[in-house]
Amino acid sequence: SVGIHTTTVEIDPIVNEMAEKYFQFKSNESHVMDAREFVEDRIESGDSTHYDFVIHDVFTAGGMPVSVLSLEMWKMVEKITKPDSIIALNVVAKIGGKILKSVVSTVTQIFPNCRGFSDSKQDKSNPTANFVTFLLLSCILQLSHMSELGISLDEYMGGEILRDDSLHSLDEEAEETAATHWKIMRDVLPNRVWNRM
Repeated sequence: SVGIHTTTVEIDPIVNEMAEKYFQFKSNESHVMDAREFVEDRIESGDSTHYDFVIHDVFTAGGMPVSVLSLEMWKMVEKITKPDSIIALNVVAKIGGKILKSVVSTVTQIFPNCRGFSDSKQDKSNPTANFVTFLLLSCILQLSHMSELGISLDEYMGGEILRDDSLHSLDEEAEETAATHWKIMRDVLPNRVWNRM
């Protein structure tokens, strides 16, 4: 943890095991549970912990669990973060698709100071990309070394605000994105890696 107190929340115990075994990652506080349940538990218990930095990376081979992307979830995340916190949100999405527009439109309701980055150029030959968005509560983050991949979030506004009672509207695109991403991962990592799992 390099002198930083870390709390990890991971629903899959194998991911925790691999992080420790292959990346020597040690968390000060580790929870194997659903991220939404973790946040709800922290709030309901009256836990006074407020986080400086949150990495929100919940994409799985089966798609994104959209319950952790709803407006209600972001309101809860705001309650457990400090006023000057930074939240890094990773979203694997179809470029120009409903998911990305909905996620950006939803998070900016709570965190209006956002800066987005993509791991690849946006063009028709690359329909799915990895997007990282930094959500800032009270400051604007400048990362000059990533500026060439910086994206304007304005073009991704206007999507449906994701609410707990309307998340099913993205199911079809989420399944398509998951299948595309899974194929990319199978192509990137050799079969011997997958055979070990």
